Amino acid sequence: MSKFSNETTVIFEKSATYFDNPSAARQAAAMVPHAKLVIILQNPTQRAYSWFQHLIAHKDPIALSSESLDVILNATSSESAKFKIRQRCLSGGRYVHHLDKWLEHFSLQQIHFIDSDELRNEPAKVLSSLSKWLDLPEFPFETHIRFSPSKGFHCRLINGKTKCLGESKGRKYSEMSQELRLKLDEIFALDNSALFKFLRKNRLKIPDWLEEAVRITV
Repeated sequence: MSKFSNETTVIFEKSATYFDNPSAARQAAAMVPHAKLVIILQNPTQRAYSWFQHLIAHKDPIALSSESLDVILNATSSESAKFKIRQRCLSGGRYVHHLDKWLEHFSLQQIHFIDSDELRNEPAKVLSSLSKWLDLPEFPFETHIRFSPSKGFHCRLINGKTKCLGESKGRKYSEMSQELRLKLDEIFALDNSALFKFLRKNRLKIPDWLEEAVRITV
């Protein structure tokens, strides 16, 4: 609690595993009921592939022995180790399924959604919008962020020099095959449709990738 009790400082906490943890929403609400939540919406197909590459980079023995995400997707519950990775890769992209749990403890007004593509391509714009939502003072993000051609991402600009995070952030890996992409798109079709309906119903911005995913499905 001491980490969240400073009334003069805005406290941020982030994790890639909070969102789909079945206990996280309840525990967060019990500790910080007035928290403001930021959820980054990434194409779940790309997210699943990225998560598998994360496991490969961290030398997960099951991921390494499987060699490809396609092998993992074909795993059955009888193959417990591979099936667990399958669930881990897919779970985070089931947005509305998990949002329902968070909305049991937090109001929709406490949640801010960010399109991951927009964050990647126009970070200063997204951060300015987020700061405004958080009631923070205006800050010239555009003068503190610059695109790094070698990294492929925007990085901090410090004293005229671009300073990026280490190799573990924004790591490069081969593009997924079209066959795998189509397979993942099919797996997430119902979840994407549910997210589209949720955002439209609540008059929230619909990411371009979601518009495209729903259009292709229809």
